[in-house]
Amino acid sequence: MGIKWEEPEETANSKIAGRTKWQMVIEELKTRPGQWALVGEDVTTSTATLLKKYGAEATARGSKSGRVARLYARWPEGGAE
Repeated sequence: MGIKWEEPEETANSKIAGRTKWQMVIEELKTRPGQWALVGEDVTTSTATLLKKYGAEATARGSKSGRVARLYARWPEGGAE
């Protein structure tokens, strides 16, 4: 079997899925620097790492099997925008 080159179809959630969703979360966090927010429930542990790459602080509570029960994040006070 050979490979077939093509772009994946758009899905109903493609506009808010993945990085775009978390970029929107970052923008929201920037509006209230220093204040913690619950940004995800039952998400992968790597989501905290992604948020940190964007410049946010993140902490997880209740991890099991590569997922966290509750993910909190905040934009640092005085953080770069």
